[in-house]
Amino acid sequence: MHTVANIIRGRFQLVHLYAGAARARVSVLLVTACVLTLIMTASPPTFAQSRGASYLPAFPDGDAYNVLVIGDDFSYGLRHGLADAFVELPRMKLQPRPFHISGILRVNVAKQAKRLEAALTESKISIVVMMVGARDAVAIRNQKGKRFGVGTDVWNKEYARRVDLLMALFKKKSIAVYWLGLPVTSRQRRNESYRKMNDILRDRAFRNGLKYIDVFAEFGDAQERFSAYGPDLQGETRLLRDRDGIFFTGAGNRKLAHFVERRIRRDLKRAQQDRQIPLAGSVSEQAQIHAGRNTSKDEEGSQRAGSPKSEETDVSEGRPAPVSVVGEQKADHGKISLRLRNTAGSEEKIVLDILRPTISSSVISLIRRKATPNKRAEVGDTLIDNIPHGITVMSSITPSLSAPGGRRRVLSPTQSPFFRVMVKGEALPPVAGRVDDFSWPKQDTASN
Repeated sequence: MHTVANIIRGRFQLVHLYAGAARARVSVLLVTACVLTLIMTASPPTFAQSRGASYLPAFPDGDAYNVLVIGDDFSYGLRHGLADAFVELPRMKLQPRPFHISGILRVNVAKQAKRLEAALTESKISIVVMMVGARDAVAIRNQKGKRFGVGTDVWNKEYARRVDLLMALFKKKSIAVYWLGLPVTSRQRRNESYRKMNDILRDRAFRNGLKYIDVFAEFGDAQERFSAYGPDLQGETRLLRDRDGIFFTGAGNRKLAHFVERRIRRDLKRAQQDRQIPLAGSVSEQAQIHAGRNTSKDEEGSQRAGSPKSEETDVSEGRPAPVSVVGEQKADHGKISLRLRNTAGSEEKIVLDILRPTISSSVISLIRRKATPNKRAEVGDTLIDNIPHGITVMSSITPSLSAPGGRRRVLSPTQSPFFRVMVKGEALPPVAGRVDDFSWPKQDTASN
């Protein structure tokens, strides 16, 4: 009996052990889930504003970017500066008037957001340039009437909350935003407040996936102290700041717009790269492009313009027959189907036509006649241009003759002397006898 009781008691102990192990496993799983949740929460913020590889959309509506300037008194001068900066950017359609917001702390941001949303939808805005906060460096009060100055925890949280409300609107509309910080001023106390406000703007822009442009140190001296005068875009010393020590003169607004223009040009270049659709090269890809053609390989081989026929002897005349002339190349058009997502998030299909016009036999014969075994025939220089609706046009031209027996070659922009010296920083080959000629021994260029 004691043995049976001991066995039963041992089995109950095993059951308790198994139950304890199961509870331990459940506890470990719960702890692991909590740790993963904390890691995901502490991870860097994900940017909800997804535009693919480029910040700007590669294919905007109407192949143009509608730009709206938003802000307080800064916005009017900034808009004039951008109008001059966008002269060389025809795809930038600047709205005639800025959207005025007197501040972030001085107004009801929720009401301003509703009014702004209607303006963004009506004008189909794709880019927003924002600069606001000149008069926001003031204390706030809570419901009990207690004051909180700039930089306190309560003030920082409230300012960040209002900034997030506006940024959430831009993210909802999938608008590219360039938010400028506040500049250095002639008042030291205001500068301290502006620095703290800029820190909040920089942090919220990063977390919301928007672009922040810091201009605080751009209008000061080497120690970031206020200076009313400074170099303009041509390097000449000009009066850049207004007499109040806060806002800008005409030259200052043009320089202020330059920092926005520089960022936009960089993003436009990246968006331009996304517009380039690589042409298909494999057999399967070519079959998709020429899906509407039912030409077999044999027919394509017979239609393809091959090498000229070998010489044949004309028996009647007793002399070699002339080389046969290659026939003209018929027009060969194709299509490419793309599936893209629009700003609303829905998928749409775009069909692009690839046009290749007819090439006459005389042109082909002329090109082939210039070909040699050591040098392939050159059709001419290739010119690339972009037309509306995201289509890239490539044309081939023959350069004109600069002199008898010589050809005038068109240099690539990256090979021009200006680009090589001013952008890439290269040194051009020196001319013998010139001041930059450091060759040794010196050659006497003077005539005897």
